[in-house]
Amino acid sequence: AIGNDFPINAAYQLFPEDIEQRVFDPDKAKFHYQKSGHSGPVLLRTSEDAFPGAVDAAQLFQQSCAKAGITIEVKREPSDGYWSEVWLKQPFSTGGWNGRSTQDQIYSTAYLSTAAWNDTHFFNENFDKLLIEARAEFDQDKRKNLYREMAIIVRDQG
Repeated sequence: AIGNDFPINAAYQLFPEDIEQRVFDPDKAKFHYQKSGHSGPVLLRTSEDAFPGAVDAAQLFQQSCAKAGITIEVKREPSDGYWSEVWLKQPFSTGGWNGRSTQDQIYSTAYLSTAAWNDTHFFNENFDKLLIEARAEFDQDKRKNLYREMAIIVRDQG
């Protein structure tokens, strides 16, 4: 499967299959990086303890960013202490989110603004409102649409 900048895939019952697949656009990435005002290299801390293949994934990310003129410095951290000293403490680090049983669970654990493990520090009041609303919705079509709206918010702003 190809990722589409939100954490839900077709295995989930309420997957929004109509969201257009993103394509790699290094020029657009370069534009937004320059617009951010950041200059110089970006330090990405990683460890094999984050998830199997995390260091390799960081290096692939580094190569993709290089095509946009963005320099990523990959720093391999020791496994011992990664979760207590790096994750949620450093500005940019890797973490692995395995699938959860429901969309609510993954969104509540990693994207709700008040979630303890919101490692991207994502905060969107509308997203939070939609998540709470989706929990109370019994109509599957309406609920699927709410999750679709959340996926678009995460994809475009997360």
